[in-house]
Amino acid sequence: MYEEIAVRRGNSETPGEDILAMLMSARDETGAGLSDQALHDEILTLLVAGHETTATTLAWGLHHLMETPAVGQRLHRELEAAFPDGMVAPERVRDLEYLQAVVNEILRIIPIAVAVPRRLIRPAQIAGYDLPAGTLVAASIYLAHRSERNWEYPDDFVPERFLTGRTSPFAFLPFGGAHGAA
Repeated sequence: MYEEIAVRRGNSETPGEDILAMLMSARDETGAGLSDQALHDEILTLLVAGHETTATTLAWGLHHLMETPAVGQRLHRELEAAFPDGMVAPERVRDLEYLQAVVNEILRIIPIAVAVPRRLIRPAQIAGYDLPAGTLVAASIYLAHRSERNWEYPDDFVPERFLTGRTSPFAFLPFGGAHGAA
């Protein structure tokens, strides 16, 4: 990876159109770009974490589709209607509402991360406990996604729940939720 970064840095005429080129062109508020170490670490994270999480999500998705044939049939009908010739047009995928609902339900049932740590930037009281600034706390995505307060029949695979409107960002946070002040 370091060799590829060096080649790219030495050849500014053809930066490329891939994720490395995009990361190399990123600038912070001072105009500084990412160091070679930071570029290496970002690419490595994308390759390792992206591969494993995608494969796991696909495997669980197939499991749930096999367990709920009606969902698979409805999804198949949507895909056939959108792409009757079998050729998938990537720009049309975002318009497939049921596919998005199925993916969201897979991520709700089996989130990519089960918990997300956050460091408090100011004191807080959580569940009756006084916690000082600097305390590391972890929100359980798994428990939020399986809470009966947030979801009717939380253990059931029901993609239709995502067709009825927006979900709360505190009830559905498959990628860990927003980074913000706690």
